[in-house]
Amino acid sequence: MLTLNMISSVTSDIDTLPSDGSQSATLSALIDSATPGITVTWAVASGGPGTVSPLTSVTDATGLATTALTASAIGTISVSATTSDDATGMSVSVAAANLLYSPDVLNASVEDDYTLSDSDLNFGVWATIPRYKGAKVKDQVTFYWGDVGSTTFPITDVTADLPKDIDVTNQLPPECLQEGTYSVSYTAVDASQNPTDSVALSIKVSTGSTPATLPEPTVPEATRGVINVEIAADGVDVDVAYNSMAAGDYITLFWEGQDAQGIKIEAATTSQTYTVVDGDVSHTFTFDNALFYPNGLGYEGQAVTSYTVHVPGSEADQKSISLTLQVDTVPPGSN
Repeated sequence: MLTLNMISSVTSDIDTLPSDGSQSATLSALIDSATPGITVTWAVASGGPGTVSPLTSVTDATGLATTALTASAIGTISVSATTSDDATGMSVSVAAANLLYSPDVLNASVEDDYTLSDSDLNFGVWATIPRYKGAKVKDQVTFYWGDVGSTTFPITDVTADLPKDIDVTNQLPPECLQEGTYSVSYTAVDASQNPTDSVALSIKVSTGSTPATLPEPTVPEATRGVINVEIAADGVDVDVAYNSMAAGDYITLFWEGQDAQGIKIEAATTSQTYTVVDGDVSHTFTFDNALFYPNGLGYEGQAVTSYTVHVPGSEADQKSISLTLQVDTVPPGSN
């Protein structure tokens, strides 16, 4: 029986784009047969104030193909997706308006459907307001986490005040990180009280406890479980490998530095992400030497590292066992 590669859905990760082309929306088309290697052709309806790139894309192992849409003027942009078997296809509409570039939320992206897992919550949630177009001294910027929490700050020096990091975990009410979906955005009000809104991100918070089923990451150089001055000198490699690794998996590796009392050191804490490609059986993340010298100084304590894996189409992330290493990067003779 011949399988026809019909389009079953077309979606956009952003409902409304800035009309000045400063941000793109990721459009996704799903083939109902979930067949990889199928070419999807994208087209903007005549008169629509937008552009897609690329004009064709190929489905991955899950039958998903993507492209990027940008806007060039205010209006509604309708984009169709078709295949050789489905000349009619399906369409999605995205509005273009006078909006500012969206905020960023650490470890939430289109690759993981803008979802914060329990590992992300434990790591700490941060949002960043970019240096938006037209920013001026005396602007008042209000950041919103849905209708649950907000914070306002003034622009006194554009270069110094933007980008602006918001510590969602500690600056906003704890209700912001309860299970649910939140519209995350900001509004800039200029000195004449003219407001301009940003693109809103739909952030999902998943607080269900995820069991650690994936193997712990490894640090080949730390054979004795210690990172010292010599090992940290050229940066530290962390290897991630698990049996089910497949193209499209989205890996987030967490690294948290802690002092001798087990208290988190912000300047020694970070995360990295990677999207698995065909042929990968492992991936090596590299952390710069500066991570082991927070605020320019070495430290004695420990580092805890783990990772999560988001499989396209899955509801919950997979989680690894944590690896704890001792850290001693205090130069000899400095005590």
